[in-house]
Amino acid sequence: MQVLGNFLFLAVSCYFTGVLCLFLALLVLKANPGSKGCRLAFALNLFVSLWAFAFGSMLLSKNEAWGLLIAKILTVAIYFINASFFHLVMFITHKEKSFRKCLIANYALACCLALITLLTRLIIQGSPPKLDFPSYLEGGPLYFISPVYLFLVVSLSIFSLIGGIRRAKGYQKTRLALFLASSSLGYLAGIPTYLMAYNIPIKPLALPFVSLFPIILSYAIIKHRFLDIRKLVKNTLLFSLLFILLLCFASGILFITREIMSRWVGLDNGLAQAIAIALALALYSPLKEGLSRITRQILYLHAENPETIFGKLSENMLHYLDTKTLAQEATKRVRDTLALHRISLYLRNKRNPYVFEPKACIGRIRKKTLSHTNPLIQYLERTKEFLAAPHGQKERPGFFRKKPLFALRNIKEIKNEAIRQLAILGGVGCFPVFINQSLRGVLIIGQKKSDASFREDEFEILKSFTRHFELALGNAEYAEGLRRSHEELSRNERDAFAGALIAGVEHEAKNPVSIMTLSLTNLKTNASLLSGSKDEAERRIQKTMLDVLEASARIKGIIEHLSTLADKKPLRIEANVQPHRIAMRAIQDLAQNGNGNGHKVRMESRIPENLRLACDSNALFEILINLIRNGQEACPKNGSVILSAQEHETEVILRIKDTGSGIPSAHFDHIFEPFYTTKNSRQNGKPSGSGMGLFIVKENMESMGAKIEVRSRLGKGTVFRLRFPSLAPAFEGASQ
Repeated sequence: MQVLGNFLFLAVSCYFTGVLCLFLALLVLKANPGSKGCRLAFALNLFVSLWAFAFGSMLLSKNEAWGLLIAKILTVAIYFINASFFHLVMFITHKEKSFRKCLIANYALACCLALITLLTRLIIQGSPPKLDFPSYLEGGPLYFISPVYLFLVVSLSIFSLIGGIRRAKGYQKTRLALFLASSSLGYLAGIPTYLMAYNIPIKPLALPFVSLFPIILSYAIIKHRFLDIRKLVKNTLLFSLLFILLLCFASGILFITREIMSRWVGLDNGLAQAIAIALALALYSPLKEGLSRITRQILYLHAENPETIFGKLSENMLHYLDTKTLAQEATKRVRDTLALHRISLYLRNKRNPYVFEPKACIGRIRKKTLSHTNPLIQYLERTKEFLAAPHGQKERPGFFRKKPLFALRNIKEIKNEAIRQLAILGGVGCFPVFINQSLRGVLIIGQKKSDASFREDEFEILKSFTRHFELALGNAEYAEGLRRSHEELSRNERDAFAGALIAGVEHEAKNPVSIMTLSLTNLKTNASLLSGSKDEAERRIQKTMLDVLEASARIKGIIEHLSTLADKKPLRIEANVQPHRIAMRAIQDLAQNGNGNGHKVRMESRIPENLRLACDSNALFEILINLIRNGQEACPKNGSVILSAQEHETEVILRIKDTGSGIPSAHFDHIFEPFYTTKNSRQNGKPSGSGMGLFIVKENMESMGAKIEVRSRLGKGTVFRLRFPSLAPAFEGASQ
């Protein structure tokens, strides 16, 4: 607080603000002296600079006469700041004509107040010391006119500026908002200076923040082309800022090096100063070249060969098969290659073909949907040619007088309205994208970072690029269509499978439920008849309970199979899986549990022990145990189930052969379907299988990228062949 309250610091901050405003005023006037807006901005910044220099000088003045003169000058500057600010607001909000008399009266009042202030002591009476300031203005009997005049003019100006922002569209709204922010911050930071004039002991600590006014206004000029400033101001401002940064960096290196050499190393001050200067000079040229190179890359597009530019834009563009990625890449390339501020690509909505939506936007292009009735869309569809705004981004009052769409009668009127719509979106040119004679997209480009105009050859390059982009977009949409068709086909297959599964569950579960219901109903019906015979009643009850238990066991098995399918985890393919060990484990498990026929069946594995597979070991175990169990149950007494293997160059074949009854050829097309079984409903007094074993086998095989085949002859047995990809080619490739 002591630093901020020091009058020397506040005076320096005023001088800093004055330099910024004076520099900005001169550049604005030099950039476009014929523009009325630029002349008004020049006057406003000039009077702000005069006020800032005068206020800083008053704070440092120790002579009361000199302080009185400076206090009168800064008060006069306030009058003309108000007058020029009010005039500039009326000009940029297009109210200058309607407020013409008010503007004349305002200038007349400012001149009268200035004469009274300079020639008399009615408004400024003196400049005595206040607090720790050597000099500060002292108001006269009419001093109240100054703050009242200030508040009235500023309030009316801010009110008009807010109304203009509400009415504005597109980029003009952003420019007005920035101007409102800069002027509001400047006035708010300067108003506390009135407190000490009324002997209120509060220092004007907000004075340093007045510098935000020229800084934000410079940002509006550089970034948003406020008041139609040409590129001269923008480039000069940027190079000046870069030069100031370079000087600050060099000064910082000079100071740090000198302090290190003198304090830490212990060198003489003169020698340390010489080393620091030498180091700063050595770094100055590389830093200057680096800053210049960065500025050129950011701002300017060099006059490259058109073929080179087109090559940068269209390189590998046909490789993108996703419309969103393609749109983002295309806009990024155009923005980077041509050094644009903003660019946007609109594509027709596939669900609603009457709407164009922004697919990829870079910069401050307005992201709004475009209807097919928009004059810009109508013009591009009719002419099939690109459109360039002849005024660039100049937003003239007459240019933005909107005409009703129903009143557009010819192509010339449509073009004028299309140019207006293009400027509202923040663009200076747009290019149509046609596919099969249908407008599919619109590419809108903004101004260059250098503010330079587009050349004819650049427009031709963009026309050629849009034709190339049409091919890329067609390919991407075709690829997306194929993906959607594949997804829809997969979805239909899943739906069909789910339908078949549900039908199978219904069919399989209906029979045991019917058995349970019928058995319990018969028991209930015959209960009165069995009351006399206890043995007969017990026999009937036992038989009924047995039927119910078997039916419930069958339903439980169906539910377990469905749970297995629902909870099935993704398979984990492993290399060097030993099928011989897995086959022996499956045979041992089945030998311990026995088979459903109640007689002995020989099970043998002839798979080589050194054979390796690439598969999921758990899935292979489930496959083998299902196939061995099926062969075991189909075999007669003293039958056999033999497992063997054959290794070829590209695949490994596992064979599961049994000597059972075989499968009729009519059943071959259905044996892998869920709940389909060729077994009897009961075998040896026990319920038969559920028909899910072979279905699970096939699902596991396909998940591992393998195939299953079956051959069978009635009375001779069945052979299942499991075909797995061989690991040998992979090992050979790795060894090479």
